[in-house]
Amino acid sequence: MSKRKYNKKSPYWDKFNKPLDQMSASLHDSDAKNIEPISAGESFYVAAASEGGYSRGGSGTSTSRRRNSASSGTKSNRFANIRQGMLPYQVSADGVNVRDSIELCQKAYANVPVFRNSIDIMAELANSPIYVEQGNEASRNFIKKWFTKINFWNLKDQYFREYYRSGNVFFYRIDG
Repeated sequence: MSKRKYNKKSPYWDKFNKPLDQMSASLHDSDAKNIEPISAGESFYVAAASEGGYSRGGSGTSTSRRRNSASSGTKSNRFANIRQGMLPYQVSADGVNVRDSIELCQKAYANVPVFRNSIDIMAELANSPIYVEQGNEASRNFIKKWFTKINFWNLKDQYFREYYRSGNVFFYRIDG
């Protein structure tokens, strides 16, 4: 299949057919040499370094190598800001009480929109459809109707939302 010939209908495209030497000559021959930059007035900000009160070398000499003194030595108290932080749970001899951390997560879910959105997205991605492949047709239909009866999709949604929100999920057996 051959390409269709494109006919340029505008004189705009004719200037691109000129050789490059002719185009650059037309740029240099114009009055571009007579154009000078125009200032918009005095500078609003004046840097202190441009006034001569600052030098890089300390005594006015430049160095070819610099060293970051903060990174050269070993820190005596690494991670002090993390060690001084508070834990949202209490540690005792009989175990860990996580009631406060669960409450903090639930309050963050209720009051911090970014936290709530991330939890909701993780719950939606985890709540995927379940496909029953084993068994015969009658057993598959029974399982599908049972899922519909107990509203299994909603149960999974609540499970994953609470799992990601606080990690505090319990199932109770209800006979009925």
